[in-house]
Amino acid sequence: MAGETNPREIGAQKKGTWKDLFRTFTIALDPLKLLVAAVGLLLTAIGWWLISVIFYYSFAGNTPPTEDDSKVLAFKELSNDDIFKWEEKEKQESYKKLEGEELKKRKILVVSSIANEKFKAIHAKRMANWALWYELAGPTERANEQASKAYAFWYQSQNPDPNKRNADLAKGFGGKYRQMPWVENRGPNPFLMIRTVVSGSGEQRREVLTWFASNQLPNLIEPLLKFFTPVYYLFDERANSGIVIYLIFLILWLVGVWGFFGGIITRMAALSLANKEGGGLRGAVKWVKDRYFSYLISPMVPLGIIAFIVLCCIVFGLLHWIPGVGDILVSGLFWWLPLIAGIVMTLVLLGLVGYPMMYTTLSTEGTDTFDAVSRTYSYVFESPWHYLWYSLVAILYGAVLTLFVVSVGSLSAYFAKWGVAKFPFLGERSPEYLFIYAPESLGWKQVLLANSSIAVNDDGEYIDPELAQKYISDYAWYNHAGAGMVSFWVALMFLLVIGFSYSYFWTASTQIYLLMRQRVDGTEVDDVTLEVAPPTPVVPAPATPASAPTPTPTEQLLPAPTLKTPEPSAPPTPSSEPIAPTTPQTTAPTATEPASSDVTNPPEPPASNSTTSNNPPPANT
Repeated sequence: MAGETNPREIGAQKKGTWKDLFRTFTIALDPLKLLVAAVGLLLTAIGWWLISVIFYYSFAGNTPPTEDDSKVLAFKELSNDDIFKWEEKEKQESYKKLEGEELKKRKILVVSSIANEKFKAIHAKRMANWALWYELAGPTERANEQASKAYAFWYQSQNPDPNKRNADLAKGFGGKYRQMPWVENRGPNPFLMIRTVVSGSGEQRREVLTWFASNQLPNLIEPLLKFFTPVYYLFDERANSGIVIYLIFLILWLVGVWGFFGGIITRMAALSLANKEGGGLRGAVKWVKDRYFSYLISPMVPLGIIAFIVLCCIVFGLLHWIPGVGDILVSGLFWWLPLIAGIVMTLVLLGLVGYPMMYTTLSTEGTDTFDAVSRTYSYVFESPWHYLWYSLVAILYGAVLTLFVVSVGSLSAYFAKWGVAKFPFLGERSPEYLFIYAPESLGWKQVLLANSSIAVNDDGEYIDPELAQKYISDYAWYNHAGAGMVSFWVALMFLLVIGFSYSYFWTASTQIYLLMRQRVDGTEVDDVTLEVAPPTPVVPAPATPASAPTPTPTEQLLPAPTLKTPEPSAPPTPSSEPIAPTTPQTTAPTATEPASSDVTNPPEPPASNSTTSNNPPPANT
């Protein structure tokens, strides 16, 4: 049948070691893998942008909550029970003698005091909830000054220590999941960092090492961070039900996209690492398409387990809410149940660090969701130190490779502009004006616009806004069109450069899986399931009814035999003439006679001889 796989192709026995991780560079640098990674990266950003815009303006609005609205909510939530409790308290003190207007005024004052306390709590909760919306799904630029200033003020008040602040959040930048790949903050440009190492001071060189650890390593494991950060925000105390639903949509879209594109890269990498044939793009696409449901659902199984446990805890909390019974009979006696639930959730989350191995299992073994999830958790928990060692080697090696590739990409874009600018008669036509839409991430726009009227700083903002606006106001339509088309090619190159980190991540994850499988299961690293074309089925020719045999020419001339019922005849008359002896005739059976074994059509009785002798039989002597 189509889609069946042949038994494992066992080649020469090969013992894999951690040094095999250094083979992944050339395999990850395959242009087809870079293209697949770039497309997956772009689709992820587009889907997240659309989800963020819909949820942000549906739940959070475009402005932060006001104090007046919080006060209205506080008065609405102020119940008669709160007033009654205060009155009872006041009656026990000196105000119990107050009557009439004095008591009414006092009641209004205390109710306002209670409402003010509620207002503070409600406004702080609403502001924290809005701040999380702004941080995750807000606008990426600071065009809305009211929102950006409100968020910056809130963030700085929550993080008074400047050394512990996120620089972008402290300035009011938001929209973590509403950014295109070319505007994401991935740190400064490597070309500028290399220039600092060559010509900078000792303090600047030490800053480069800090930058490498704080920016370059996260850039390498960006695919893993993009999966785990939405999961992390699910447990944020500021997240309400709207944010939880929003994050679930982000996770579903991420898994849907990378279940396909990550599966393609891991399938191609598995065949290349095992030195097997058939590692092309077309075969990988077909392999993943036939098993896409398993790729899609495998990472969701652990999250589904966590969701079920959380639901059980919610039911326990409902029983705990009952006064008296909840305190003693439920919580007091059965609190060990939530503790067990917490242990299970912790173990499930710890095992999720092996999430990439789910895709590599499906790409290598061609099995199903159960096998992908069980192998992932088995390998992580049975040999955690080996998994940690392989991952550490892959991350450090990959960080150096990513720095190299990003630097080469940055230098290529810079030298292209630099070479064109060397034409001696350009004047005002210097090509810097073509890069006003260039990617801001990794400082590409900063490098390409340096030393011009539209130069930008580390935040992508114009160093001299007035001069820049005056410069851009002189653009003709063809200047904007040319800048847009040039930026398209630059952005394409940028996506391929960023796609290397994704290609390397999935390729290294495939090699780690092969090593872990060898360590735990004893399977050789070059043992990969191949999918062969099914044999061409042999279709039998349709059965035709047997035709009657062709009669011979003699048979065609003879009349068809006719069956006649024999009639009794008179006894022959004796004759005195001598009787000549006759030769008995032997008749060969014809092809038209049926076989004696044919029970359906019994054989016809033989026809009488057409030549009848008139001589009587010889008399007995």
